[in-house]
Amino acid sequence: MSLRHRGAFSTVANTFLLCCETVRAATEASVRGLLQEWYKIALVQIDEQADRLTRRSAGLPAMMTALLSPSDVTFFSSAVTDLTSIAIRTPEETRSDGEEPRLPQVHALNILKDIMTTSRFASVVVHFLSSIIELAASCLTSKIWAIRNCGLMLLRACINRLDTSNVHDNADTIDSTGSGFRETSSSVAIRMLHSAQHMPGNAPNMAINPAELVFAALDLLGHGKVTTNKASEIDMAIARELSNPAWAVRDHAAFLMAHRLYPLGPMSAVQKLFEATATISCENVTHGRLLCCRYIMEAGAKSLNSNELSSLLASIGKDFAPSSTGIRWSPYVNAAWLDILNDAGVLIWHHKWPTHMLCMHQFPNKLDPLQSSKSVHDPFLTQRLLLHEAFCYMFSDATASETETRRAFVCQFTDDPEVLRVFLDTVHEKLSYKPASTLIQLLVSVINENYIALMGQPDVLEMAFACLERCLASAIESDLDLLKPLSDRIKIQELATSRDLWTTALRLEAHLLRHFMSEQMADPTTMKRTRLWLDALEYASMDYLEFSARLSAAVALSTYLRDFKCAMKTPDENEFWPRLLVIIYDLLNDDDEEVRAEAVTAAKNLNLRHVLVIEDLGLCPLAMREVLIDLLCQEDGRMFYPTEATLGKILRIGRDIRGSLDGESILHLVKKPVSSKITEILKSKNDLFAEERQNLYIDDVRELNIWTKVLCRSSMGLLPSSRLQLVLQWTSEGLDQIVNLIRGAKTSSTRSTFVHPLGVTYDHELLVVIVQVVSLSGVLLRSGANGIPRDELHGKLEHLDQSCHNVQGNAVVTEAVNWALRMSE
Repeated sequence: MSLRHRGAFSTVANTFLLCCETVRAATEASVRGLLQEWYKIALVQIDEQADRLTRRSAGLPAMMTALLSPSDVTFFSSAVTDLTSIAIRTPEETRSDGEEPRLPQVHALNILKDIMTTSRFASVVVHFLSSIIELAASCLTSKIWAIRNCGLMLLRACINRLDTSNVHDNADTIDSTGSGFRETSSSVAIRMLHSAQHMPGNAPNMAINPAELVFAALDLLGHGKVTTNKASEIDMAIARELSNPAWAVRDHAAFLMAHRLYPLGPMSAVQKLFEATATISCENVTHGRLLCCRYIMEAGAKSLNSNELSSLLASIGKDFAPSSTGIRWSPYVNAAWLDILNDAGVLIWHHKWPTHMLCMHQFPNKLDPLQSSKSVHDPFLTQRLLLHEAFCYMFSDATASETETRRAFVCQFTDDPEVLRVFLDTVHEKLSYKPASTLIQLLVSVINENYIALMGQPDVLEMAFACLERCLASAIESDLDLLKPLSDRIKIQELATSRDLWTTALRLEAHLLRHFMSEQMADPTTMKRTRLWLDALEYASMDYLEFSARLSAAVALSTYLRDFKCAMKTPDENEFWPRLLVIIYDLLNDDDEEVRAEAVTAAKNLNLRHVLVIEDLGLCPLAMREVLIDLLCQEDGRMFYPTEATLGKILRIGRDIRGSLDGESILHLVKKPVSSKITEILKSKNDLFAEERQNLYIDDVRELNIWTKVLCRSSMGLLPSSRLQLVLQWTSEGLDQIVNLIRGAKTSSTRSTFVHPLGVTYDHELLVVIVQVVSLSGVLLRSGANGIPRDELHGKLEHLDQSCHNVQGNAVVTEAVNWALRMSE
């Protein structure tokens, strides 16, 4: 009972439970009598540990639940009675003069809580629900926080047992001892509400918060079964709490009341609500009624039709709308009414119902009286008012001054980013799946007019991008003149400070480029933007540490290629075509099924004739990537773009994604010498925090062999001479570095902290670099391009071959070297 280590406590508790089961099954009466002896010891321990309240009394509940058995109802009933008698004692009865507070009630309540939550007792504990609920309720009025807290946890356990035991039909009426009637759970809850009603909530130094008692009572009412004869009494009790000073209590009461009235239908439910609260007159109850009306409307949203919604708004607005009363409501009452109007706006938007029912409830004076006072409560109302005005704007007819009206409206979002956040949240969650042209125009204007300010709020800008991206994914025709200024503003490289913002921008840029490529294929600005987008796409597709980045890359590609025939006139002559094929290939190799599936969709959007052959394979990335490789091999060699894309793919295999997001062209790849790669690999061997790159879906060496064959079928001579010389220099120096690495590892093997047991050629990361360099040297020797020193490369390969033989190198390296040497013949 005094163990502190969780594992040790669990072991001891389970062992004691096994002991009790063994004793209970014994045939000798004297042995079975041990349970009673141990039970008496447990009761004594409750009193002895009454002053130890710094930790939860886990040992005592575990001991007591082990001693009890659901099959021995008499013993179980006696134990519950004993524990209840301890729990109902007042603190004055257990306090000793001059000593620390002694609260055995806490231990007794914790034991009862464990009994209620232990599944072994589910069949027997239902007979005691009423009495234990009554006990928990009485504890909630204690002046001692520890007792109130334990009583609340016990009440929660009782509520959970009500939900899981399927006893709603009889748990309220079963008598636990047969000696009298116990109050039902609903009666206990009503009594708790009456008790809270007579507490002086604002009294100084008040130990009990009435809101705690009310909240617990409402929670109990929400889970217990209510008999017909008490329904009216409970409705009135809940209705009174709609005027509770605590917002959380009002909201809980509104939710409970709405779900009790919902079966009547929305209109009848609202009328019943008004009748139940007609005698209560204060601003809190007005707020509570509005909260309840909103819950009623949410519950009946699927069954509401246009006429019912119009009648419902008219009925609520008749009593509560600020424009129809002489009362100046607080910002929170106005906000609650606006929440209802905005929910109605969502329904009208989805079902394309007549919009007059919403716009007729506009606030004529807007925020004039509130804005003049600059109250701290204004933002809460402003957020909802501007959302309501946004609905009214989107539902309004287009006019000649539409642009000026939209710009004036959008400027209101500049002053308060939180207002914009609320608007974007609503659009993203409820409107963007069924967009309209007015929504797209509004989103574009919001981003365009506030772009500089939003750059400092990446989370809000990311949300705006996500909303617009989802809207553009629909089949609605977009205004290119409206999108063009926004497209010119967005620079993907400037958005890399936030990963979520950057990946969302990738997807949005795909939509923008898809629109502009179909109209302005030869536009130099669009071509430049596409190159930068492809650079970022390549980076994201290889970011093995970020699943979201790779998935965004796949989705962006699928989006961009949706109208492929319009986007590219002649794929064979387009510089983007080979890069797109390579990126799709990388995504088809991803180790996540969701990314591969999206990549297959992107590949199918290419409308290739080869895809028809494998259509029966469905989502088959392996088959699809073979099609892409075949396409690259069939290039007729008129342009150097396929060669450059293939060469870039070879240089990126096995390469970690690090550094900036700038373009990863051949120039950038070959500027990093092989010696730097080797140094980074060796350094990482002693890094305890190095991230492991593991993709069981592909093998790097096999990938090198595949792409080397593709490169052999292309023409290295088509590369610009400057790029060819850089590749040649990188390969030649790389061969020297590999020879030095192998020889150095042999001579320093006794001193180095890093040496693979079989040598450096057996380390996977180094093996990939070695095969990479050797394969490129073989391709260069085979190409016959001008300016390639064949004899020099051949000699270096022979030196490498000899070094591998001297150290008994990996057969994979030896085979690659032999292949490269044959290419020079």
